[in-house]
Amino acid sequence: MLAGAPIKQRRREYHTLPHGPLSELRACQSLLQQAMVRLLKLHAWPGSRAVGYWRDEVGAFLDDAARRFTPSMRQRISLDNLYAAARRRPGAATDAAGAPRSLPDACPFGLDDLLAGDLAELTAKLGGSPA
Repeated sequence: MLAGAPIKQRRREYHTLPHGPLSELRACQSLLQQAMVRLLKLHAWPGSRAVGYWRDEVGAFLDDAARRFTPSMRQRISLDNLYAAARRRPGAATDAAGAPRSLPDACPFGLDDLLAGDLAELTAKLGGSPA
């Protein structure tokens, strides 16, 4: 498919292959964002009945992101953009009593923090008690 094609065409096809580097980057970014959404929910609604479920999801998303991550992705992942998107998505915990706790305006996580997947450390960075 790619052999014998002009270089520009090979480059374009390589970046659009279903399991090529670009799709892996996007998958890793999506997993990191989903983990941030759940971390924000854990912080905002610590008394929700869904806390255990959110913790499990954070672990699964971060494990999958770490598995997909390659060092060449580091310069292409914007945690600020992912966090801003995640901050818009937490929604509301339907079973939580009272108003949610406020969320940090700026991303408190580093990429290495997220890839390490230490839930206690990540929730502490949000200013909350360990989940």
